[in-house]
Amino acid sequence: MLSNFHIPTVYFQDETGNVQKQINLLFNEQVPAIVIKQFFNQQQCQSVVSKAWEHDFFWLKKPLLGRIGATLAQFHLQEDGEQNYFTVSKQINSVLDWLYAESGSPLEALSNLLSPDYETSVAYDPDFQAHYAAGMVQIQINQGKVHTDKVSIETPHWTIGKIVKTQFSSVLYLQMPDADGALELYNRQWQESDINFAFSPDPRVRKGVEDMLVDGCQKVVYQPKMGDMLILNTSFYHRVRASEGENPRMVGMSFLGMTEEGKILYFM
Repeated sequence: MLSNFHIPTVYFQDETGNVQKQINLLFNEQVPAIVIKQFFNQQQCQSVVSKAWEHDFFWLKKPLLGRIGATLAQFHLQEDGEQNYFTVSKQINSVLDWLYAESGSPLEALSNLLSPDYETSVAYDPDFQAHYAAGMVQIQINQGKVHTDKVSIETPHWTIGKIVKTQFSSVLYLQMPDADGALELYNRQWQESDINFAFSPDPRVRKGVEDMLVDGCQKVVYQPKMGDMLILNTSFYHRVRASEGENPRMVGMSFLGMTEEGKILYFM
C-alpha cells in the first residue's frame, strides 16, 4: 500500500526530463502507474486500428476479448505449452511489425524514452532459441475481473518467470469506446494470502479475485484518451470497466519485466 496513491501524468514530447523522472518513480515502486499523454497521435492510432480490423481476432468469451496475439496464460497449462507458445511467437511478432509499420513501433518509442537509464529488449529464451511475443492488440468489451499479473507466480518454471523481479504493463490506447472503458486501480498489492479470495485455487490460473478483497481500498479511476500510454505496476489490483457504444476499446499491450540487474524485457 502506498501512502501517496495517485497516477502521475506526463507528456510524450516533454523535454524537461519529467517523463524520465516519473518513469524512475514507477520502476522504483514509489507510484503505482504513470500516464504518458499523446504517446501516439490520432493518425498513428487510426493507422493501427484500420490495419487491425483487416486481421482476424481470436475471441475469448469471459470476459469478451478479441486478440491479435497471445499471452503466456493461453499456453502455460498445456503439456507442451512452452513449445507451442514459441511456435507462434515469431509469427505474432511479424504481425505486430506489420500492424505498426506505418505508425512506428510503440515499444521502440518507449525504449528510446527509457534509454540511457534502462537497457531494453524483447525477452529471449535460450532453451528454445526464440524470442517471446513482444505484445498484442486487444479489444475488451465486457468488464473484467479484479486481478493482478505476476509471471513469477503464473509461469514459475518458464525462463521469463524465473528472471523477472518486478512486472509492469504498457497499454497504448488506440481506440476508446463512446463511454467508459476506464481503468480501476486499487491501492492493494498482491500477497500470498490473496489466494483465499481467488476464483481458482491454482495461482497459475488467472481468473481474478472476489471484489470483497478490495472492498474499502483506496481506488483511482483513470479514463484514458486515444493516444495515451499507461504503464502500470501489475502487482496492484486493477480491472477494466465495460465499454459502452458501438466502438470498442482497442489497445496495444506489452508486459515489461524488470530483472535483478535492472534490465527491461518485453513479453506477452
